[in-house]
Amino acid sequence: MVVLGSAVHAQESAGDAADAARKASLRAAQYVTAEDCARLDDPKLAQRMDGLLHFLAKACSREADFIGQVESEPEALAQPPWIPGFLEPVTDLNVSNPSGDTGSTRTQSETSIERNPVTGTLCAAYNDSYHGVTQGAGFSGYSRSTDGGLTWDDRGALSNDDSGDPSLVWRRLDGKFYYAALRNGGLGLYRSDDDCQSFVFVSQIASGSDDKEIMAIDNDPASPFYGRIYIVWVDFGAGSRIHSIYSTNAGASWSTQLAVSPSGAAVQGAWPSVAPNGDVYVTWLQWLSPGYPTGNLEVPIYRSTDGGVSYTALTPAMTNKVNPRDSAATGTCGRPAIKGNIRLLPSPQIVFRNGYLHTVYSYDPDGFNTGDVIDVYYRRFNASSNTWDAEVKINDDATLTDQYQPTIAVGSAGQVTIGYYSKQN
Repeated sequence: MVVLGSAVHAQESAGDAADAARKASLRAAQYVTAEDCARLDDPKLAQRMDGLLHFLAKACSREADFIGQVESEPEALAQPPWIPGFLEPVTDLNVSNPSGDTGSTRTQSETSIERNPVTGTLCAAYNDSYHGVTQGAGFSGYSRSTDGGLTWDDRGALSNDDSGDPSLVWRRLDGKFYYAALRNGGLGLYRSDDDCQSFVFVSQIASGSDDKEIMAIDNDPASPFYGRIYIVWVDFGAGSRIHSIYSTNAGASWSTQLAVSPSGAAVQGAWPSVAPNGDVYVTWLQWLSPGYPTGNLEVPIYRSTDGGVSYTALTPAMTNKVNPRDSAATGTCGRPAIKGNIRLLPSPQIVFRNGYLHTVYSYDPDGFNTGDVIDVYYRRFNASSNTWDAEVKINDDATLTDQYQPTIAVGSAGQVTIGYYSKQN
């Protein structure tokens, strides 16, 4: 009886999951055209897609081709952390609740975190494939901590119809968290009115084949554009260009989306930052001729001095560097990948602080299929003189192991902190 009962329960659970997936596909299908679905057959476009790929696969009934292909590492095979110089073990804390992560392809990724400086609440956003694949809801989740990160409360799915790619910010003007995510093939904005306990849908930001959006807020009361919300992303349905948009009324309405990157360029991974005087800086990853996936890389920098109405190109932070990829791993993964079969989009990040635009990025320092595959670099731009300081290599491992996917933060006193993955240990 016990075995039979378990089998029946498993069948019911599988049936519920299949029904949820079918309903999710029907909801998504109404937002796509044959032209949208045809983009999945263009490898150079499909391989550059992030959260948009999940949405189109679902809406175009192509889940088997694109969803659930990456498996989590089995717990029995996972290596224990080794931290040289530490005698006490370091314990990671679960931000998401793993009890619902049934199946080997249920993962959390693309994390974003913000702090409410008034209440001290930490709010974390992330892709959560459990919600999207198992529950047939959206691909985004979020968690909340009110004790400085010591404990976390998984608050579940953001919505029923988002496709992930979370970007989370805190807005000083009204003291609320704002959450941007892919939604119905476009972009949606959500807001928390209770300090990250729940989110409500605010507005559809854009509608197209949109992907990989990142949001920034003008949080300086002295800025002429105080409170303005900026979002940058790639629109694969409008020339595959980086676009920018802004809202002056907390997302109730939006400006006309503006193409920032040049026409015909292969681009992805846009990132914005706002200076105290209201200037907006945007960067992204760009493949030079012959384009994605083999072309050399550039990190363009554009600046808006009129609140996002227009942008002007500055000297790139980096240009004509080798796209980091290991030939064996790339062949296995079907898109650019580094050692260990890790697919990688080497996107840059920027932060404006104390008169400087701080930039971090990565590339192959010594040529394809020779020597090192990828290292991390930093460079800063002096806004008052419009000049770049010399590039600095960040990792000093003196090995041929991979260092990649850097992030950057800058403190109020000018402390620059850069984190990145490293295989030197």
